[in-house]
Amino acid sequence: MQRAALELKVWREGEKDPTPKGLEQLDGYLARLGLDEGVLVLFDRRAAAGDVEARTRLDEARTPVGRRITLLRA
Repeated sequence: MQRAALELKVWREGEKDPTPKGLEQLDGYLARLGLDEGVLVLFDRRAAAGDVEARTRLDEARTPVGRRITLLRA
């Protein structure tokens, strides 16, 4: 069996960047599942984000305790 943890956040107009909260939530999931890495998907719905081709990319991030996260920005 293979386990994976994924958190999805939407960044809406007028809201703060949800990345820190997403990383914190994902950290909790990873701890409960006994995993060292996960995926955070961030959909940026703000007008300033630009078109989907320009804003879509993969980054790396770390949770508050240092777990490795693949961050998909779209």
